[in-house]
Amino acid sequence: MLFVLSLTWQRFSIAQQVSHVNRLMQERVESVGLSQKIIFNFASLGAGEKLLPFDEDKSQIPPDVLDSLRQHHHQMVQMLRNEVHFQANRDMLEMLAELKSAGHKLAAVLPSDTKNLENLLEDTRARDFFDDSVYGYDRQAEQMSGNYTLAGLFSTAAIAMQVDLDDTLIVADSPEAIEDAVPIKPLAVVGYVDPYTPWAEQDMRLKEMTQAGANYTAVGGHTVAALPWHITGQAQKEAQRDIAKAMGRRDMH
Repeated sequence: MLFVLSLTWQRFSIAQQVSHVNRLMQERVESVGLSQKIIFNFASLGAGEKLLPFDEDKSQIPPDVLDSLRQHHHQMVQMLRNEVHFQANRDMLEMLAELKSAGHKLAAVLPSDTKNLENLLEDTRARDFFDDSVYGYDRQAEQMSGNYTLAGLFSTAAIAMQVDLDDTLIVADSPEAIEDAVPIKPLAVVGYVDPYTPWAEQDMRLKEMTQAGANYTAVGGHTVAALPWHITGQAQKEAQRDIAKAMGRRDMH
């Protein structure tokens, strides 16, 4: 299956948060006079510190100072992980990872130019999931030329990836994107809300997307990733087999 995603990518961006904690950590390192010896980078939360090879002062970093910096780094990592944008980002990335590992194709679209979309995906750490399958108005299929709508971009993604619309799921997080998706009749249109959205807002957005025509609404990336299993009837088949086994019968077909 092909999953075409039209998300509010800015919501999932963590670039600003990473830049902020990098700056705070650098100030901490400078305050103990070690800016020429060591650097911390939060781009990867598990990376820790890196000793700089070009430091002319070969003296060792005092162990108690290094331990203090590491402890501060750990605390800031925990702070990032507890931040709502980071949690929403993690849910979205886990959804993409699950879909990719299940063998589904992924494409991203944005009603803008492709370079803007690529930059947003970089800021969300999601760029690598899509390879070359990112589509803005400047990459529209010839058949969609002049069609400056999300519907045109959804169709462009399916055409470019050589997947029929009846084997394509469109995942969107806004009623406007869902309204654009419904008329082209993909296999399903899915309204997605990350689970870290406040409850009241979750309920409102789910209702709006249902009213816009979504076939399914899903809270959380794991729910989206499970949809092919449900849509293809695999869930029902496995449930029937489990019931048959529980009742001591042969598999039901």
